[in-house]
Order: sequence, then C-alpha cells, then structure tokens
Amino acid sequence: ELMIMVNEDEIWLGQEKLADVKDVLKGPEDIIEPLELKLIAFREKLDGITPFQEKNGLAVIIMGDKAVPYVLLKSVMATCRKQNFRNISLAVNRVVDSSRPVPYFPPSTTPSAGGEG
Repeated sequence: ELMIMVNEDEIWLGQEKLADVKDVLKGPEDIIEPLELKLIAFREKLDGITPFQEKNGLAVIIMGDKAVPYVLLKSVMATCRKQNFRNISLAVNRVVDSSRPVPYFPPSTTPSAGGEG
C-alpha cells in the first residue's frame, strides 16, 4: 500500500516530497499534479490488478494531522480517486503535547481482597 503524508506545509509520498501545500492551495483545481504523476507511475509498475482491486480500487493510506485544511485533504482524495486509488484509509498523526502534564495515579492504598485480616 502507498502512504501519502500531508501536513500543513508539505505533501509526501513515502520518503519523497511531492509538493508544498502553499503552492497546491494557490490553484483552484481539485487534482494535485505531482501526486497524480506518481500515482500513475506506481499503477503502471503493477503486474496487474486483482478482482478485489478492480471492484474497490487500489489501496492508499492518507496520513495527516489536525492542521491540514479540509480543502487540501479533499484534493488529495480526488487525485487518488481519479487514478483508481479508491480504497482510501485515513490516518491521523497525533503528536503528544509535551506541555501538558502526564496524569499521576498513586498506588492504591486500599487493602487487596483476600489479604491478611
């Protein structure tokens, strides 16, 4: 499966940066051309597609964070669908906020059941 990573600044396919978000959002098109070209190249390298892929489309994972604008996510998905990558899984890249304290739960001070009487 392919993994497309999207953050507020860049779009990546695997380890390759494809586009800057600011450039993608300048145009009114729904299709992201650098992503589309990479999807075409990937599809052409396949030996063939299975009956499941024929019916449901090829699989792709789109990973983003909460800062990704909806319009950008919509364009990424439209580009994938256009190239028959319709079996889309969305994943959220959650970053732990280090400024928030980790809750502390002290050990229980109540006697355990079956303990000494």
